[in-house]
Amino acid sequence: PVYVASRAHHVDIGGSTPGSMPPSSATLAEEGAVFHHVPLHEDGSGPDLRESRQPDTVRADLSAQVAANRAMLEGLSALGPAEVVHAWLAHVLDASEDLARALVARLPAHTGPVVDTVRGIPVRLETRVAAEPDGDVLIVDFTGTGPPHAGNLNAPPAVVRAAVLYALRVLLDTDVPLNEGLLRRVRLVVPEPSLLSPPSGAAVAGGNVETSMRVADLLLRATGRAAASAGTMNNLTLGGDGWAYYETLGGGQGGTSRGPGAPARQLHMTNTRATDPEVLEHRLPLRVRRFSRRRGSGGAGENPGGDGLIRELEVLEPCTVALLATRRHDGAAGLGGDAGMPGADSLVTNGVPHPWNGAPTALSPGDRVVVKTPGGGGWSHGVTE
Repeated sequence: PVYVASRAHHVDIGGSTPGSMPPSSATLAEEGAVFHHVPLHEDGSGPDLRESRQPDTVRADLSAQVAANRAMLEGLSALGPAEVVHAWLAHVLDASEDLARALVARLPAHTGPVVDTVRGIPVRLETRVAAEPDGDVLIVDFTGTGPPHAGNLNAPPAVVRAAVLYALRVLLDTDVPLNEGLLRRVRLVVPEPSLLSPPSGAAVAGGNVETSMRVADLLLRATGRAAASAGTMNNLTLGGDGWAYYETLGGGQGGTSRGPGAPARQLHMTNTRATDPEVLEHRLPLRVRRFSRRRGSGGAGENPGGDGLIRELEVLEPCTVALLATRRHDGAAGLGGDAGMPGADSLVTNGVPHPWNGAPTALSPGDRVVVKTPGGGGWSHGVTE
């Protein structure tokens, strides 16, 4: 048989704040509803979505997800009989493994260690090439990474694996679909329990969107390809009576051996786009006051890091705002160059700006939220790839 599946991030399925991305959650249940193997359409009832602030929207999104699976199943079926589909999929895996094998042969025998910190918890990475009976493999070793986070910055093993897969795809610099074949030549070593392998029930919302970015950055830094990028998705959530809005904001890309880092971009593990201002203002009680490049925030270097961005929204109805973000104290590390500027956030209430740590806060009409995202680190010669 052939199975298809899809994984999606729904905008609001409950939890303590609109958008289901509470900055201070400490358990999985605080981040939304938790379902285990609940059929969506077996008896027509589907999961209980009473905790959601927009249950009809979530149901529609779930239906779209099911439709996407059906479309993929139809597409695979159109390729031919099941044995033909299996043969082609096996070919994709084998071809990808060959690409990964060639990449491992080009990488240094040993790199690192390189270290980043996520809210004071170290994430440590070194790589080495080891021989196995069927060929060399790349050991991606996170030994030395710190313990689980008391909040929600824990990255489950599936997230760590996805971040490593993404970074390998970048290192390949080849147009190839992401697939398991690329990981056949990779061995992950992750301490348990740790920030990258938390216990069951631990909060993980921030690990998915923050710690995953650091994992990708570390592998690119360890191999000498790029300075650290912004390292955060800057998860901004707002919601009021009958509505919720969640957006991620880009930052500065790290400089590379090929050129300067791109400014104000969605990076690495982020896969969302900014909503058009006209659409946002038409559908929600929000007004976009500023959306611009944060000039001078990228780290200096022969190839400087990209600048972050500035996002300023005015609320037109009472609402609650929260920001789940990191890289607010230390900037993105350079690779032979300087670090980028860390992020900085504020709320403007009654016309007066106040520094803000992202904690859920009630806003009144006319109040504003200002998010300044981090820049990328700079790259300079003297660093080998």
